[in-house]
Parts: sequence; C-alpha cells; structure tokens
Amino acid sequence: MKDILISGIAADGYLRVIGAETTQLVEDARLTHNTSATATAALGRMLTGTVLMAKEMKNETDKLTIQLKGKGPIGGMATVCRIRTKNGAAGALDKVFVKGYADHPHADLPTRESDGKLDVGGLVGKGFMNVMMDCDIYEGGKYNNFGIHGTGIATAADSLAVISKYVFGDKSIPAKNLLEAVDSDFEQHPEILPKLRFESPKMGNTFSMPACNLGE
Repeated sequence: MKDILISGIAADGYLRVIGAETTQLVEDARLTHNTSATATAALGRMLTGTVLMAKEMKNETDKLTIQLKGKGPIGGMATVCRIRTKNGAAGALDKVFVKGYADHPHADLPTRESDGKLDVGGLVGKGFMNVMMDCDIYEGGKYNNFGIHGTGIATAADSLAVISKYVFGDKSIPAKNLLEAVDSDFEQHPEILPKLRFESPKMGNTFSMPACNLGE
C-alpha cells in the first residue's frame, strides 16, 4: 500500500482532521541514513509531523522546515517538506517532497524497562524546536506566524518599550540608572524593578504607546 495523506472536516466544520500513512517514507529514510531502530522511530515521527503540518500551507511553492536540537544521543534532526499539489481530501505521498536527517543516525538506546517500547524521548532528550515556513505571500499569506514560539521576541519588545516609555518618553528613569540597575541585577536602584515588572507595557496587552524620538 502506498503512503497517503488525508484530510477532512467533521462536526459541521468545527473539527479538522489530517492523517498520513508514512510507512514507506520512514523505511526509505531508514535505508538512506542507516538509522538504528530508535533513531528510525524518532526521525520517522518528525518526518510524519512535518508532512501533516505542511498540508495546511497555502501555496504549492511554500516550504516547511523543522529543526530539532536535543541533548540526547541523536543530537539534532531536521526535516523539510513541500506539497507540490493541492491533493484535496486524499492523495499519494509521491506528490509530496519531504526529506530529513539526524546528526547521529546510528545512536540507539535500550528499550524502556517500564513497557518495553523504544525510548525515543531518551534518544532525543530535552531541547528546542524551530519551525520555519518559507512562503510566497505575494497574494497574501495564510498565517501571520507559524510554529513554536519562545520568549525572545517578547522580551526584546518589552525591553524596548521600557526604554521608550521611561527613558525617552516621560523621562522618569534616567538611562544611567536603568543601566546600573540591569548590570547589577537590580541591586542598585531596586525601586526600578517593581515599576518595570508591574507597571510597564508588555507585548500583547493592547497598551498603546505614543511615538518618541529615540535619537534625542
């Protein structure tokens, strides 16, 4: 049986279902990379997940890339997928471009003592995942953002908002005092910390800020 990708809607449009049969895809990856049993399961799950997520992309030229970096023996993994045709509710995976690799494809672990299953979690370990979508938005993008989001952007936005509001805006915190507070982990000027934590604008809280000239 060929690998297939299916999708459907149920419950009067309130439930969206996407599924895939990827046995041959995973076997091809195993043969290509000569992966161990547990590495085959880990890379196979990532390949399958990438296909499922890519099914929702808008344009045939869109490409989805997932990077996973864990502290386990397998190291990092990466997958990329592009669905070349809008295959409707169901279609063969031979119309889907997908590939992936693992840093250490021969890495393996004993099966779990608790249930005798492959220890995929142990092989990957704790880490982080990046999900990137390379899309053609000439006619409008389907997503404003896509994937798993961390705190880096929000932290940067909050920090800039503090500088804009208090240093350049109402000038209630001198730049020198703010630098000294941050450099000393708020051992100097400790009164600034609750102001920043509880009174400052935060990304996504609908707080509007007047424009200011950061060159002043």
